[in-house]
Amino acid sequence: MTSADVVVSSVFGDTPTPPQKTIQFIGENIRPSLGRFRYSLSFDYDTYGGRNFRLPLWWCRLAWPGFAERWRQRPPPRAELAQGHEDLIPIDALLLPRSISSFRERRFCAVIASEFEALRLNLYLALRSVGDVVGYGHMFDNPLFASKFQTLPNFRFCLCPENSIYPGYHTEKLVDAWYGGCIPLYSGDRLLGRDFNPAALLNYQDYLDTDRFVAHVGRLEADPIAFDEMYSQPLLLKRPSLEPLVAFLRAAVAAIRQNTGQHNVIEVDAWCSMDAPGVAMVHHKSSGSLRWLKQQLISVLDASPRIIARGIQRRIAALLRLCGLPKRVR
Repeated sequence: MTSADVVVSSVFGDTPTPPQKTIQFIGENIRPSLGRFRYSLSFDYDTYGGRNFRLPLWWCRLAWPGFAERWRQRPPPRAELAQGHEDLIPIDALLLPRSISSFRERRFCAVIASEFEALRLNLYLALRSVGDVVGYGHMFDNPLFASKFQTLPNFRFCLCPENSIYPGYHTEKLVDAWYGGCIPLYSGDRLLGRDFNPAALLNYQDYLDTDRFVAHVGRLEADPIAFDEMYSQPLLLKRPSLEPLVAFLRAAVAAIRQNTGQHNVIEVDAWCSMDAPGVAMVHHKSSGSLRWLKQQLISVLDASPRIIARGIQRRIAALLRLCGLPKRVR
């Protein structure tokens, strides 16, 4: 760690990192700890004096134009990998209206969840008064060994609440439900209009009353015209851009390197030793959450990079290359 220009850390593991060199990626509903890290990428709107950039996790689900998907090697479905087999989502699809021609041919509602969460269970039980709710995932002892996008088009609604609530905290759940062909029955931050079109979904947080929420779902279920009015709404009203994120990382890396005087190596938090100039990528936990960032960008930054990194930091490496760091990745 001491020989690295910049250390990129996640919220997993306990390897100590030099605070003045570290950029922390936070893919969970956790606040940046800027006493321990110089910069952060998180869900928070607060820039904390220019030291944090809001990087919502749903961006990881997008197929950013111009970036190849050749890195995506989906493992065969098995018990511990019963989800995560979805293709990336074209941004244009989220910006366009949609229509449904098979309203009555579809089933009522699906929910896909790995972890138990009390509100999710409460809404699941309450919605059964309207129609049959099919539960997939380990929470329901019914693993889904396929892409959500193969299953959700068979349903009119998808129950997809977040596991917790905080301003700006939006994961892939809402985006996957909408792109899967359903009206999302969501529960998330009421500032979601900064990212999404509120008219394209129902948000439990606008009701905070299960009976009222379920009653609205029931009205949509009984009225195809009202259903179609909501279903046809695009999920995004404005196109997201990576340019502010790249600018933030360029400035962060420049500031760190100016203080350290080092210009050769980036090390990313944890298991991999660094034995040559380049970018040493390491990880605590294999996850898809930020593989998006590196793997989307890697094809345009270097046609044949040397990559032995794994996990979420692979995409961060590509962004750091944009900041003028070495092209060799270790």
